[in-house]
Order: sequence, then C-alpha cells, then structure tokens
Amino acid sequence: MLILLAISTGFISGCVTRQTPGAESGTPIFQDDFKDPKSGWVVYKADSSKGGAYEQGDYSVWSIGKNTVIVLNPKTRQQLGNFAAEVDLRETSTLNGTVMGIIYRLDNNGNYYRFTITDNQTFYVSRGSQGLEKEIEPETPSDTIKPANEYNHLKVVCSGDNQDFYINGSKLASITDNTSLKGELGIAFGNWTPSENFTFTNFKLYSLK
Repeated sequence: MLILLAISTGFISGCVTRQTPGAESGTPIFQDDFKDPKSGWVVYKADSSKGGAYEQGDYSVWSIGKNTVIVLNPKTRQQLGNFAAEVDLRETSTLNGTVMGIIYRLDNNGNYYRFTITDNQTFYVSRGSQGLEKEIEPETPSDTIKPANEYNHLKVVCSGDNQDFYINGSKLASITDNTSLKGELGIAFGNWTPSENFTFTNFKLYSLK
C-alpha cells in the first residue's frame, strides 16, 4: 500500500503551547477522558468538510469526501522521542474503505510514522518521507482487531529506533527504524468513501527514559 498523505491540509489542532518537562516512566504527561470540552482538541462547526467535536465522553471526527484527517492537541505537539501513547478508537459508520490510528514522530522535515488499523480488521505500520507514505510493517489480518462500531485499544511504545505496537493488549509487531527519532504525535483517520465518522477516547501519553 503506497499512500500520499496530505499533511498540510488534514490537521485539526489547537495552538502550540510550551510544554512541561517529561515525567518519570509510567506517569502520564498528558491524558484525556474527554469529559472536559476545554481540554485542547479543536472544535469545528458541523458544516465543515472535516473536523471534530466533544461528544458524551469521546471526541467525534468527521470527514466529507476522500480525506486524511489528523487530530492534534497542543499538549502532544512537543518533540517526543521516547514515549508510549495509547488510545481507544472506533469507526462509527458502516462504510467501507476506512483507516484509523496513531501518527507520531512527525518532524519538521515532514517525516513521520503511522500505526493503523483498517475496517477489514487488518493493521500496518507506515513511514512518511518526502510526501510519500509506504508500509514498513506489511498489512496483516488479526483476530485481535474488533469490527466497526467497537472500540479498539491501540498502543505505541518508542525507545530510540525501536518501536512496539499493541492492539487490545496484544503485542502484534515491532520494527527498528531511525528515519525520525523525535516529533509531534496525533490521531489519524482516512476514508476512501464519500463520508465517514470516527470517535476516540481514553488518550494517554507517557514519557519514557
């Protein structure tokens, strides 16, 4: 799978803020259960072609047309190197051709990684560089992945050039790659159908030594 990811047009984010130094391993430096609609994720009007809003303890993302949408928060926009991030994600509509996951180590040169699950209950890890995205952990089916309308818990752990990937508590893959060692982190969604809706909740970010 080779994907052109329109980073510059897909962001949903607040303004950048100064960050507190990373906490000890195992202590979240940022977490959100989405009970507070002022926790930093941007809110878009319902007539926007892509955007998001707080809804009953989660954050809802919509996309009209074929889009990649990246959702950021000021508190995740620091240059993260060694970290663990986890989140609950689900597709809330039933159309085909959707992906969702964690985008991380998005650096100033446009390099990044993306840990993704699909509506076909597969997962893959991709690397973006110079405007192109390609798989570095091939798309693989997994019974661990729950179907549409059910939450899947994704977790990424990065230490140096080592990266580990978990879905619903099971470690499914590891890679070694040093294309980008620090960068911003967010949640990424994509659809190849006319319109799609997603939600995410229980976001946690940890600083690792």
